[in-house]
Amino acid sequence: MRTLLKMIAGGCFALVALFLIVAADTVMDAEEPVDEKRSILLGLVILAGAPATVGGVITYSLWQSHHYQKATTEDQQAELTKQAFYQLVEAEGGAVTVFQFAKAANIDAQAARAYLDEQATAFNANFEVGDNSEIIYRFPV
Repeated sequence: MRTLLKMIAGGCFALVALFLIVAADTVMDAEEPVDEKRSILLGLVILAGAPATVGGVITYSLWQSHHYQKATTEDQQAELTKQAFYQLVEAEGGAVTVFQFAKAANIDAQAARAYLDEQATAFNANFEVGDNSEIIYRFPV
């Protein structure tokens, strides 16, 4: 459906472009009388108004829909990350590594570290260095 709407909007804008080309050609024609040029230009502006409006409304609607979906997806991802964090902290007795959290939340290591650092500050977590030199976040349970 989105593809069809994009095609319709593109067709509307192509029609407007055609009207603008004809209008420019009319203005450049030295043999046309000024009154006739005005009449032709007024007609082209009136004809171009409807497809320009339809194309603009469709484009704005698609843009708005895209941003709503993006915001919804980001909210859902944030909620899943939060759930993964609490489940992992509970399952591991409060001891969580970046790798464990990244795997559980299905996010990259940088995002996992940033999230854990933020939560460590919020919950006054302690840090330890594990046997493999990894940082272990100790959250109070």
